[in-house]
Amino acid sequence: MTKKKSIEEKSKYYTEYCSGCGLCKAAKDVQYVDYNGFSYPVSMTKDQVELCEKICPVNGINYNKRQDKELWGPSYGIYKGWSLDDKIRYEAASGGVITAMACFLVETGKCDAVIQIGPSPDDPCELRLYANEKKEQIISCASSRYITGITYDTILKIIDFDKKYVVIGKPCDIEALINYTKLDGKMKKCIKYTMTFFCAGAPSKNATLKLAENLGVQADQIDSVRYRGNGWPGKATVTLKDKSERYMDYIDSWNHILGRNIRKMCKFCVNGVGMYADISCGDLWNLDQNQMPEFTEGKGKNIIFARSKVGMDLLIEARNKGYVYLENYIKMNDLKYIQPNHYNMQTTMSGKIVGMRIVGCKLIPQYNIKKLFEASKEISKVKLMRTAMGTIKRKINGSI
Repeated sequence: MTKKKSIEEKSKYYTEYCSGCGLCKAAKDVQYVDYNGFSYPVSMTKDQVELCEKICPVNGINYNKRQDKELWGPSYGIYKGWSLDDKIRYEAASGGVITAMACFLVETGKCDAVIQIGPSPDDPCELRLYANEKKEQIISCASSRYITGITYDTILKIIDFDKKYVVIGKPCDIEALINYTKLDGKMKKCIKYTMTFFCAGAPSKNATLKLAENLGVQADQIDSVRYRGNGWPGKATVTLKDKSERYMDYIDSWNHILGRNIRKMCKFCVNGVGMYADISCGDLWNLDQNQMPEFTEGKGKNIIFARSKVGMDLLIEARNKGYVYLENYIKMNDLKYIQPNHYNMQTTMSGKIVGMRIVGCKLIPQYNIKKLFEASKEISKVKLMRTAMGTIKRKINGSI
């Protein structure tokens, strides 16, 4: 944001591009309102806006400072792996490495608890932040939650500043939290490690209700929702209050329902692969003969990035103690086929930003355009132009 913009204009900017981390609410009691299944901060004061300027991912704070030019982000080690606990590997979204690492950190005394999101006991379509100290609690929060929330709005209430924590969250949540810890010494001291996962966007609560509706389930009939897991990739499963279950294939649930209703910020995210956590994991999908990801059921596998030396050391120790299987991943040229959505997000973002500028948008993510174009070198100018034109059309018709 430029200094010439008013507090009202800046507040609108952070409302429009909110990623839902909730730290402004936790630290500065920012008011949130619900709209179309999402929660947004509104009517911010100067003090609240100044906090957002220092922590919000839309400002490009970390992206613009990146020294590496790796499309998939910095790494001290890249691995293929999975949890060696069969229960975790089965119940988790993919290979279960994040859950296994969380258990490792608590059971070896490196951390007292795991701060992570899980289902709310009050509403199956809502989320709650937990500080879990037991393996069973940690596993109960395994698997993806394809629904948005205000992730860290209660973090200052559940943290004991005399304890040590590992935090698991979406890439944008972790990025905002890391930025916040630079302002809060007590928080920085007690958060020892961070872990994240590849994320293609945070769907609205309405998307979950639509998923249930497509399965013939009304909102008041829902007992629980499981978006993935219990296999790889598993099925989107809605459990009714009578304990019967309705299913939809994972890829259908995401492509046709959940992935079509995500936050605006998610459409402009340059950190979907989790570049700033100690450890980041994604699905290491198998490829078919046409170099397309396969979503047939199998045993979960992770692509694992150690983003820091600390992360690398933890992974190696966990491997040596039997928590995870690891082997060096050397097929990096395959990753753009295994994770095509993330590859496209990284390489076409410059086209999106150019498109927004062409239609005269004043509120645009503050990314360094030179860095964006650097990431676009792998694709053709024609593809980049098509991305810009598509962005212009979507902006005009109101879908962005």
